[in-house]
Amino acid sequence: FWAAKILVEYDKYKYSSLLDHCREDLGIYPVTLINDKGREEIRKWVVGLFQPEDGFISEEQLDAYVKDAERSLGEGNGPEIEVSNFVSPTGRTELFRVSDDGVEVYEANEAGERLEDPRRATNATIPNPFL
Repeated sequence: FWAAKILVEYDKYKYSSLLDHCREDLGIYPVTLINDKGREEIRKWVVGLFQPEDGFISEEQLDAYVKDAERSLGEGNGPEIEVSNFVSPTGRTELFRVSDDGVEVYEANEAGERLEDPRRATNATIPNPFL
């Protein structure tokens, strides 16, 4: 049971390598991004952790944390951000995970355009675990 749960959690954010390969041959690519809800979750966590005097972080600072979460997704992990103990005000390594609602998963063509219904992107029939 636990092995199946881990596999489901892993596949939630990353296709299996075989499916990736087949769909990329057809010019269809998985895209996983942090959406606006996820950005707000990250903003609240960073402000709560670092407690800036004005209670505000800049868009550039927020973008850096969002890119960390998206990089984690690209590596096949969940949407996680890690702040090392050297930087953290608590002196401990801090880990934050964006909720599922804060992550957007879709498919795009080679030009990066979103495919609203991936089943219509090609005449080939390939099973998609996200549909």
